[in-house]
Amino acid sequence: MQRAVERKKGRQEVLKAPLIGAINDIAVRLDKDQQIDVDSSERPGSRLQESSERLQRKLLIRDSGTVKLIPFEDIDWIDAAGDYMCIHALGETHIMRSTLLDLQKKLDDKLFVRIHRSTMVNITRVVSTSLSQKRGSLLYLADGQTLKVSRNYRESTRKLFQ
Repeated sequence: MQRAVERKKGRQEVLKAPLIGAINDIAVRLDKDQQIDVDSSERPGSRLQESSERLQRKLLIRDSGTVKLIPFEDIDWIDAAGDYMCIHALGETHIMRSTLLDLQKKLDDKLFVRIHRSTMVNITRVVSTSLSQKRGSLLYLADGQTLKVSRNYRESTRKLFQ
Protein backbone atom coordinates (compact mmCIF):
# COMPACT_ATOMS: atom_id res chain seq x y z
CA MET A 1 0.00 0.00 0.00
CA GLN A 2 2.80 2.39 0.92
CA ARG A 3 4.47 1.92 -2.50
CA ALA A 4 1.16 2.58 -4.27
CA VAL A 5 0.66 5.79 -2.31
CA GLU A 6 4.25 6.88 -3.11
CA ARG A 7 3.77 6.11 -6.83
CA LYS A 8 0.56 8.10 -6.92
CA LYS A 9 2.27 11.10 -5.26
CA GLY A 10 5.18 10.85 -7.69
CA ARG A 11 2.82 10.69 -10.68
CA GLN A 12 0.99 13.82 -9.51
CA GLU A 13 4.29 15.68 -9.35
CA VAL A 14 5.12 14.47 -12.87
CA LEU A 15 1.74 15.75 -14.07
CA LYS A 16 2.22 19.09 -12.31
CA ALA A 17 5.67 19.75 -13.78
CA PRO A 18 4.45 20.53 -17.34
CA LEU A 19 1.73 22.80 -15.98
CA ILE A 20 4.18 24.71 -13.82
CA GLY A 21 6.54 24.99 -16.79
CA ALA A 22 3.71 26.32 -18.98
CA ILE A 23 2.79 28.91 -16.37
CA ASN A 24 6.40 30.03 -16.14
CA ASP A 25 6.54 30.30 -19.96
CA ILE A 26 3.43 32.49 -19.90
CA ALA A 27 4.99 34.68 -17.21
CA VAL A 28 8.16 35.08 -19.28
CA ARG A 29 6.09 36.01 -22.34
CA LEU A 30 4.12 38.53 -20.27
CA ASP A 31 7.39 40.10 -19.12
CA LYS A 32 8.66 40.27 -22.71
CA ASP A 33 5.35 41.68 -23.98
CA GLN A 34 5.41 44.28 -21.25
CA GLN A 35 8.92 45.33 -22.28
CA ILE A 36 7.90 45.49 -25.97
CA ASP A 37 4.80 47.47 -25.09
CA VAL A 38 6.77 49.90 -22.94
CA ASP A 39 9.31 50.43 -25.73
CA SER A 40 6.64 51.01 -28.38
CA SER A 41 4.38 53.19 -26.21
CA GLU A 42 6.11 56.31 -27.50
CA ARG A 43 3.91 56.16 -30.61
CA PRO A 44 0.72 58.09 -29.86
CA GLY A 45 -2.58 56.37 -30.53
CA SER A 46 -0.99 52.96 -30.63
CA ARG A 47 -2.95 49.90 -29.54
CA LEU A 48 0.23 48.64 -27.96
CA GLN A 49 0.25 51.72 -25.74
CA GLU A 50 -3.18 50.80 -24.35
CA SER A 51 -2.05 47.24 -23.74
CA SER A 52 1.11 48.50 -22.06
CA GLU A 53 -0.87 50.76 -19.73
CA ARG A 54 -3.07 47.86 -18.66
CA LEU A 55 -0.05 45.63 -17.98
CA GLN A 56 1.84 48.36 -16.20
CA ARG A 57 -1.03 48.85 -13.76
CA LYS A 58 -0.41 45.34 -12.35
CA LEU A 59 2.50 43.80 -10.51
CA LEU A 60 3.56 40.33 -11.63
CA ILE A 61 4.47 38.06 -8.70
CA ARG A 62 5.80 34.55 -9.18
CA ASP A 63 5.25 32.41 -6.09
CA SER A 64 6.05 28.68 -5.93
CA GLY A 65 5.08 27.94 -9.51
CA THR A 66 2.09 30.27 -9.69
CA VAL A 67 1.91 33.71 -11.23
CA LYS A 68 -0.24 36.38 -9.65
CA LEU A 69 -1.11 39.74 -11.15
CA ILE A 70 -1.78 42.26 -8.39
CA PRO A 71 -3.33 45.58 -9.51
CA PHE A 72 -1.39 48.58 -8.20
CA GLU A 73 -4.57 49.99 -6.70
CA ASP A 74 -4.94 46.89 -4.49
CA ILE A 75 -1.49 47.23 -2.92
CA ASP A 76 -1.59 48.86 0.51
CA TRP A 77 2.11 48.98 1.35
CA ILE A 78 5.42 47.22 0.69
CA ASP A 79 8.29 46.41 3.01
CA ALA A 80 11.71 44.93 2.34
CA ALA A 81 13.13 41.86 4.00
CA GLY A 82 16.61 41.51 2.52
CA ASP A 83 16.32 40.62 -1.16
CA TYR A 84 12.62 39.88 -0.76
CA MET A 85 9.67 42.24 -0.84
CA CYS A 86 6.51 41.73 1.18
CA ILE A 87 3.61 43.11 -0.85
CA HIS A 88 0.63 43.78 1.42
CA ALA A 89 -2.56 43.86 -0.65
CA LEU A 90 -6.19 43.42 0.38
CA GLY A 91 -5.32 41.71 3.66
CA GLU A 92 -2.85 39.26 2.07
CA THR A 93 0.93 39.31 2.00
CA HIS A 94 2.68 38.26 -1.22
CA ILE A 95 6.43 37.69 -1.30
CA MET A 96 8.62 38.31 -4.31
CA ARG A 97 12.36 38.34 -4.87
CA SER A 98 13.43 41.85 -5.79
CA THR A 99 15.18 44.87 -4.39
CA LEU A 100 13.12 47.82 -3.25
CA LEU A 101 14.79 50.05 -5.83
CA ASP A 102 13.91 47.68 -8.72
CA LEU A 103 10.35 47.37 -7.47
CA GLN A 104 10.07 51.15 -7.11
CA LYS A 105 10.96 51.51 -10.80
CA LYS A 106 8.11 49.15 -11.77
CA LEU A 107 5.48 50.90 -9.66
CA ASP A 108 3.58 54.09 -10.44
CA ASP A 109 5.51 56.92 -8.76
CA LYS A 110 2.33 59.00 -8.53
CA LEU A 111 0.73 56.27 -6.42
CA PHE A 112 3.61 54.94 -4.29
CA VAL A 113 5.89 56.93 -2.00
CA ARG A 114 8.89 55.75 -0.09
CA ILE A 115 8.53 56.48 3.62
CA HIS A 116 11.48 54.56 5.00
CA ARG A 117 14.58 52.96 3.54
CA SER A 118 12.71 49.65 3.56
CA THR A 119 9.06 50.74 3.17
CA MET A 120 6.80 52.17 0.47
CA VAL A 121 3.13 53.05 0.80
CA ASN A 122 0.18 53.52 -1.55
CA ILE A 123 -0.78 57.12 -0.79
CA THR A 124 -4.44 56.49 -1.55
CA ARG A 125 -4.54 54.13 1.46
CA VAL A 126 -3.34 56.78 3.95
CA VAL A 127 -6.15 58.23 6.08
CA SER A 128 -4.16 60.31 8.59
CA THR A 129 -0.72 61.17 9.89
CA SER A 130 0.80 62.20 13.21
CA LEU A 131 4.17 63.18 14.63
CA SER A 132 6.23 60.64 16.50
CA GLN A 133 9.40 60.72 18.55
CA LYS A 134 12.80 61.58 17.06
CA ARG A 135 11.45 63.86 14.31
CA GLY A 136 9.67 61.03 12.52
CA SER A 137 5.98 60.59 11.89
CA LEU A 138 3.35 57.89 11.62
CA LEU A 139 0.95 57.11 8.79
CA TYR A 140 -2.37 55.44 9.49
CA LEU A 141 -3.84 53.33 6.69
CA ALA A 142 -7.48 52.59 5.95
CA ASP A 143 -7.07 48.95 7.09
CA GLY A 144 -5.86 50.06 10.55
CA GLN A 145 -2.16 49.51 9.85
CA THR A 146 0.31 52.07 11.27
CA LEU A 147 3.54 52.73 9.38
CA LYS A 148 6.58 54.64 10.58
CA VAL A 149 7.95 57.43 8.41
CA SER A 150 11.64 57.92 9.04
CA ARG A 151 12.98 61.44 9.50
CA ASN A 152 14.82 61.20 6.16
CA TYR A 153 11.52 60.75 4.30
CA ARG A 154 9.35 62.96 6.52
CA GLU A 155 9.59 66.02 4.23
CA SER A 156 8.55 64.09 1.13
CA THR A 157 5.45 62.74 2.87
CA ARG A 158 4.61 66.13 4.39
CA LYS A 159 4.30 67.54 0.85
CA LEU A 160 1.60 64.99 0.10
CA PHE A 161 -0.68 66.44 2.74
CA GLN A 162 -0.31 70.12 1.88
